[in-house]
Amino acid sequence: SRRGSGSFVQQRRPADLSAAYAAGKLRELLDNIEFRSVVEPQSAFIAARRRTEADLEAMRAAVDEFEQVAMIEGRIGHHLDFRFHLAVATATGNRRFVEAIRAVEYDIDHGVNLVRFLVRFDHLERSRSVHAEHAGILAAIERQDAEAAAAEMSAHLEQARVRMMQVRPGRISDTGSVPTSPSRDRLGRRRASG
Repeated sequence: SRRGSGSFVQQRRPADLSAAYAAGKLRELLDNIEFRSVVEPQSAFIAARRRTEADLEAMRAAVDEFEQVAMIEGRIGHHLDFRFHLAVATATGNRRFVEAIRAVEYDIDHGVNLVRFLVRFDHLERSRSVHAEHAGILAAIERQDAEAAAAEMSAHLEQARVRMMQVRPGRISDTGSVPTSPSRDRLGRRRASG
């Protein structure tokens, strides 16, 4: 503030996004992926068994909108990733799955934006990958292949984790990486190894 002149806002320098801040946010986002990796494959499994034509339309619309906005127009669309995951959760017919995905709604978008800012990951390359992953989940749900739907969702979330880990890996090693989850069956029980 300057007396007689008014108040002025100074632009924050990009350097203000410190490595510690970025590492902390990334840790939160990886925790989010870990949570989603438990919930969402089961959501896709149930959605494949219960989906209605209206559910499929909502999923198709989300996949088509992602393609139009992110790939054809090359823009960053608000909630593009989230919209598809919400449609899958809705197709379960179980409001608890919807509540679970809504609990991480903004983390999904923030994760995409943080990774894009920090790693300079090619937007079109990332968009193509995400679109193909969403399309694979949708195809399995359309044909009511519950096992494949769960596997496609698991693979998609693992790829999301990998994309996040491409963010300045040397700088975030202090925070540790998310352990890969043990092999589990579709009900979440640990499978016997060997």
